[in-house]
Amino acid sequence: MSLAFPFSLAAAVVDTASQSKLTAAAIVDKNVAARGGLQAWRTVQTLSLAGKMGAGGNQRSTLQVPVPGPRSSAQTLSTRPAEEVQLPFVMELKRPRKMRFEFAVQRADGIQVFDGANGWKLRPYLNRVWWSLNTTEK
Repeated sequence: MSLAFPFSLAAAVVDTASQSKLTAAAIVDKNVAARGGLQAWRTVQTLSLAGKMGAGGNQRSTLQVPVPGPRSSAQTLSTRPAEEVQLPFVMELKRPRKMRFEFAVQRADGIQVFDGANGWKLRPYLNRVWWSLNTTEK
């Protein structure tokens, strides 16, 4: 057992070294082949992705802004929160060129839709009128 570990470790190092010589095109080809080939991807009609996206956050330094008036002093602008918020989202894609993107912020869903020719955005958290593009009730 104690001899097997060094040999397996050496084999892993050699395998990693040979893989690092792959070109980007070779990596893409291997990835496509592992997922059934290009023809299989072309038969896919819908795709749904879910995750979290980062929003907000400010890592930039503060700017000094001149204040108009008799005294030419500089005032520091108020800063945004430095922490980034993680917003859950769902993106649905459908051929040809259709997309629906929903994300939750402040207990309201923001939606972006593209029907292949036109697009819409609904942002109720910005005090805009809310209506649903979805025909099914949630």
